[in-house]
Amino acid sequence: MQGFFSNALNPKTATFYLALLPQFAVVPGRVLIDSLALGGVHFVISFVWLALLSGLAGRGRHLFARPGTARALDAVAGAAFLGFSLRLALAER
Repeated sequence: MQGFFSNALNPKTATFYLALLPQFAVVPGRVLIDSLALGGVHFVISFVWLALLSGLAGRGRHLFARPGTARALDAVAGAAFLGFSLRLALAER
């Protein structure tokens, strides 16, 4: 509920929808109806995506519960960051 109210009462979210959705209204006289329909489609797509993502995360959480997994992930991330920073440092301008 806290996430819902945080997002629903966020002025940036309202501004985004008010600025973006009317551009895709099909019939000029039905901007509100088309905007509500597009918002509903966005809600359904987001809900399905987040449900799938949380389901997969729930099924895979046992993989991250192993003792050495966090250390291995930290090592891989650290190596990637060192590689990126080395590449950036050696890049020609």
